Amino acid sequence: MYIHFWGVRGSLPSSLNTNDWAKHFERLMHEFFKDGHRGPDQIDSFIQKKTLPYVGGYGSATTCVEVTDHNQSLIIDMGSGVKNLNDQLQ
Repeated sequence: MYIHFWGVRGSLPSSLNTNDWAKHFERLMHEFFKDGHRGPDQIDSFIQKKTLPYVGGYGSATTCVEVTDHNQSLIIDMGSGVKNLNDQLQ
């Protein structure tokens, strides 16, 4: 029997994965230029107009528990960590 806890690191919630953070920052940069900003001296004013969770996120995934035995899987708790499981299945 194999038990996998998706969306957590030990007892701590995990944040976005590297690819998702890269996409998030790419969207922020596009928005920065779309809003008419052009230089590094305008970064602070851009960020101050956004909510901190919008810029850097907060919270994280909640646990998704997968139990596997003899090539059969059972999802016991489908917290938001299920996204990590889904990414692995694709």
